[in-house]
Amino acid sequence: MLKQFKKWFGLEKRSEYVENFLFRSNVKAVIYMAIVVILLELWMIERLTKIVLKSWPRSFEWLFDHYRNYVILLSIAVVALVYAIRYIKGKTRNQKVGRIILWTFSAICIFFGIEVGVSSYAAGEQVLTFLTMTVFVFCILYWKPMQSLIFSAGTFLYFYYLLDQTIPATVATSINLFTMWIATYMVAMSAYHQKIAEAENAERIEAINAHLTKISNEDELTGIHNMRYFHQKCEEILHTADAEQYTFLYFDIENFKSYNEKYGYKK
Repeated sequence: MLKQFKKWFGLEKRSEYVENFLFRSNVKAVIYMAIVVILLELWMIERLTKIVLKSWPRSFEWLFDHYRNYVILLSIAVVALVYAIRYIKGKTRNQKVGRIILWTFSAICIFFGIEVGVSSYAAGEQVLTFLTMTVFVFCILYWKPMQSLIFSAGTFLYFYYLLDQTIPATVATSINLFTMWIATYMVAMSAYHQKIAEAENAERIEAINAHLTKISNEDELTGIHNMRYFHQKCEEILHTADAEQYTFLYFDIENFKSYNEKYGYKK
């Protein structure tokens, strides 16, 4: 029962391969997520700039207050995009820095959604920005179910608290937010387990391929590379510019067949 609970909520220990697979999947997802956020923020900054130019001059406090969130979100999106591209291309392998960037990007997206959502709610509009950001963070990225449970519940509860402080929330609003949270969490959990299954399947295939490669290139009894491997490496070296610097040497052991027949088979 406890083992199943840990597995369901992502608390069990995973192999290094699976953890790296999940991280790489998140990095790939961040590329699309960051591009969308960058385009949206540039569009919002352009719209705001047109408003500013039509009603110039504006105080520094007004400009700072209205541009601040857009610039912050745009900046972290650019940082996340640059890191993700560099990681995919193999120019960086620092996962610790990557996780900090992903967590920071996610947190800023959530807080941006909360602030804009509360402002929209106060103006009598829909809270679509908040819902969009929660979908971005919890459904596009892959979180362990326990992490997504804690963070998504905390996000929706804090958002509900702010809404209720602004304008007392109706029963319909409460039910809608609760339903949205349940749907978001279910999608996040499903996506995680699907990605885990994909990672474990890829790990099994890679292990099988590695084993097949090994037994096709090595003598099972001695562990020494066989003639097939020798010819393959010779061909690779002969196609290099400094092939003449190498000397090729191999041994033909007489009567090795009898030794192999005696010791080379598993009983």
